[in-house]
Amino acid sequence: MSCLPGMPCYEELVVKIVYPKNCDPCLHFKFPSSKINYDGVNLPCTGIQTGDCLNIALSKIDNTICSEETVANIIQIIGNNDVLKAYFCQLVSSCAIPTTTTTTII
Repeated sequence: MSCLPGMPCYEELVVKIVYPKNCDPCLHFKFPSSKINYDGVNLPCTGIQTGDCLNIALSKIDNTICSEETVANIIQIIGNNDVLKAYFCQLVSSCAIPTTTTTTII
């Protein structure tokens, strides 16, 4: 079917959203993180378990990432792998501030 000037070529789409009683549709929905629970399988590396709330899960992730043991393991892995060691050294060198030494003779 071809469209004639002034005639729509499609039916208008109408979307109706029904909000709960006394709900302001302009407000963003916010849920307390203590009410959001992880429902996946237990995660042995971080200690996150099924049913942990978001606050607990994030705390466990933070504790795992920031632990001295994790940092030591990463350093050991880099030190034992020539490819990673070369890449790490390249990254560190690109971030280093070049220094110059000036010698004055009197």
